[in-house]
Parts: sequence; C-alpha cells; structure tokens
Amino acid sequence: MINAVYVVHIYWGSELYKELDRGDGVCKYLEGNLCSIYDRRPLLCRVDEWYKRFFSSEMTREEYYKKNYEGCLKLKQLYGNKED
Repeated sequence: MINAVYVVHIYWGSELYKELDRGDGVCKYLEGNLCSIYDRRPLLCRVDEWYKRFFSSEMTREEYYKKNYEGCLKLKQLYGNKED
C-alpha cells in the first residue's frame, strides 16, 4: 500500500481535489499515513491510470514517474517528512 497520500496537499487549491479535502488540506481518507480507500480510490489518485489517460502522449512513463517523484521530494521539503 502506498503511504505517500499526503503529498497531494499542494494541489488542494484545485477543484479536482476539493471533495477529498477534510478541511485542512489533508485527504479525508488518510488514516495515519495510509489511504483507507486505496482499492477504490478515485482516478486522480491512481498514478498509472492517470498517466495512461492524460500524459502518455506527452511524456514517457519513466519521465512521468520521475516528475511525480520530484514533486514528492519538494512537498516533503515544504511540509516535512510525515514518515519520520
């Protein structure tokens, strides 16, 4: 199970994430550091499916993963590493 769900925090200003926000910029389905609805999470939380539908014509899968990873690192710098 992926435990980096909190990294979407930076996108809460987006309407895409509004319904997931518990009111403080953290996903309402985050329990501890795990997604409580992982098996039935929305499309925007499914990295591979999101890539196939929206980014596969723009970049390789490796580039997409790298950009996601870099984004996670930046968020950890901004908000602290919640795994510590």
